[in-house]
Amino acid sequence: MSNVSDASILNELEVRGIDAFLSEMRWGLVVPTCFMKRVIAIVEENYAIDLVTTGKVHSIEQGTFCSMSYNDTSVTLIDSQNY
Repeated sequence: MSNVSDASILNELEVRGIDAFLSEMRWGLVVPTCFMKRVIAIVEENYAIDLVTTGKVHSIEQGTFCSMSYNDTSVTLIDSQNY
């Protein structure tokens, strides 16, 4: 899919404030569907938080997520303990 490393994705998420966001986790994290499994694994490994999808699918969009291009739907991820 992409040669962007998990460490690069984690760094970009941290620059965007993922650690503060995960401590609150009120609305969920919107992630392109094609990166969902990878983001879930990175968050679980580095923050010990098990994210799950809420089942809410957002419309197809294209753009860049953590330095990777996408043209896909997005899903909302939330901490499994708060779902």
